Amino acid sequence: MIIEQENTVQKQADNWDSEEEMSFSEIESHFLGALFPGRGRVMTCLVILVFLLILTLIFWRSFGWHFYEKGPTRNGEKMCQITAQKIRLIHRLDDGTLSSEVPSWIHENIFGTVYNKLLLNQSNLSIYDEELNENVRRTLKEVYWIQKVNSIRKFYPPFLEIEVTYRRPAMLVSVSSDSFPGGNSNESARHFYYVPLSSDCCILPMNEEDFPVPTEELDEFPTFCGEAPEEFYDSEDPLDITAFSGCQPPISQTPGNLWSNDAQIRDAVKIVNLLGDRWKKFGLDYLCIENNINDPSSLYAEKQFCLVTKNGSRIHWGRCMEEASNKGDVLDVDKVAQLDEMYEANGCLDTPEEPFNITFHKQTNHEKTQR
Repeated sequence: MIIEQENTVQKQADNWDSEEEMSFSEIESHFLGALFPGRGRVMTCLVILVFLLILTLIFWRSFGWHFYEKGPTRNGEKMCQITAQKIRLIHRLDDGTLSSEVPSWIHENIFGTVYNKLLLNQSNLSIYDEELNENVRRTLKEVYWIQKVNSIRKFYPPFLEIEVTYRRPAMLVSVSSDSFPGGNSNESARHFYYVPLSSDCCILPMNEEDFPVPTEELDEFPTFCGEAPEEFYDSEDPLDITAFSGCQPPISQTPGNLWSNDAQIRDAVKIVNLLGDRWKKFGLDYLCIENNINDPSSLYAEKQFCLVTKNGSRIHWGRCMEEASNKGDVLDVDKVAQLDEMYEANGCLDTPEEPFNITFHKQTNHEKTQR
């Protein structure tokens, strides 16, 4: 009897040792065999997995996708929504660095303007919206201060970073006040008003509150006065900008629209862009249109540009010339190079005692080599 009990205990110990040595698959098979006796255990496992997968998809469709698409909420407000405070506009400075500071010539709340236009064009400003970037890019084309959208990046927590190129004022166009009452004008010139143009020839805001050029800087800013009056040809004495009657207004004066109805305006902007900082360096005051100096009395004389300095020096620019069409044509870049040489040689392009009268000539290869 004692021997039989010892055998029973030994068998139980052997069984426990064997169970400890069983692999996971053997344990799983043993467990499933107890639940599902007989063959077909693998098929049973597959059925269970498929059932769990279907159940997961049902719950994801009902709850998970809604959470992913709409995002979590806090106090009834969607936490994934873009607000005006969650938009960051950055732009690249002249030295190549990025800045979030709004340029000094923009006086309005550009962030609020961007956000309001986004709300008008799109009700769902969720960062989970796959079309958000494209919608933002399309909407920002309506903001006249923004010339180009370079990149758009989304972040979570909700944040939208947009790198843009801002339009900057390049030139003022004096427009006759007879054709449009009001406008922005200074104390010494009330018979015309100024229309500011950007470097890509788009009209900028004209109202006093958002006018991009401070009043104290109007006299230093490039200005196009239109065709020169008769007094311009009668004497070489300095002629003030107030002697000009100004240009005809554009078809539309809505900010952001191109001034596209006058080729002379577009060419004037090109010249100002090419000169850049030289405008102030050379002491320039305004540019205008004059008759061909070779034959000013001819009714069919070709209209050409003339740049006038503060002390009355005249730079007879001629036609805006980006590509030469005739053998004797002087390209605009060559004109700027000649002005640079004159400035370096004389220290200025303008003296009160003796105003300059500058014309350009086609340089030969020999002249270029010597210089």
